[in-house]
Amino acid sequence: MDFEKVLKILLDKFKESKINYALIGGFALGIWGVVRATADLDFLVDSNDLGKVERMIEKLGFECRNKTNEVSQYVSSVKELGGIDILRASRERSLEILARTEEKEILQKTLKIRVAKPEDIIGLKIQAFSNNPSRKSQEMIDIDNILRLHAKNV
Repeated sequence: MDFEKVLKILLDKFKESKINYALIGGFALGIWGVVRATADLDFLVDSNDLGKVERMIEKLGFECRNKTNEVSQYVSSVKELGGIDILRASRERSLEILARTEEKEILQKTLKIRVAKPEDIIGLKIQAFSNNPSRKSQEMIDIDNILRLHAKNV
């Protein structure tokens, strides 16, 4: 996946459409200093913006492979565009995560992106392995690494 290419496209579209979002998942971990391989991009999006985001992603050529009440998974047939997961923020707690995002410069300071705070990423990881216990070992490694780097601020 060409993260730089996909992020430039998405972030321009998010800004243009005033999408309330936060980067989460493996790429967000990297921004906070936790090195981990990832194959896709994960975003938390305000449920009020969900329709706009879904139409936007589909116009970019991504196909929805899986959709539940909580998450939509998109994949492009173009290998360099990879996959995008969209989690819905509709409950008070997830909307609070969006309100607390931090804007970070990435890709040699060529882009600014809103990223969930480390403590919120931990909360999402706990939720992930609660929903799918087979993910627990990887999520716990990520949580340990976040805490190792950010314990004073979490």
